Amino acid sequence: MNGAQPRFTAEEIQKYKNGSDPVNYPNTDWYAEVLKKFSLQSQHNLSLTGGTESLKYLVSGSYSNQDGIFKKGSTNYKTYSLLGRIDGRVGKKY
Repeated sequence: MNGAQPRFTAEEIQKYKNGSDPVNYPNTDWYAEVLKKFSLQSQHNLSLTGGTESLKYLVSGSYSNQDGIFKKGSTNYKTYSLLGRIDGRVGKKY
């Protein structure tokens, strides 16, 4: 490196490796400590339709679950939705 002195001495590097002084020379794999290896997601939907020529209906619902990537996080989201619809003919012309 252009004649510059190394940033760390061999003794300091050894302290990082063997963990003999974790306060001054920490060696922590933060990805392994904080993040999960995987997080699950799921989504479920159900729809019902039917009726007659003069009256039609639709009922639809869904559920979604998405887990977070942090081991001790509070990012586990669940959502629910429900939709109902009725179409009817009021008179003979319509």
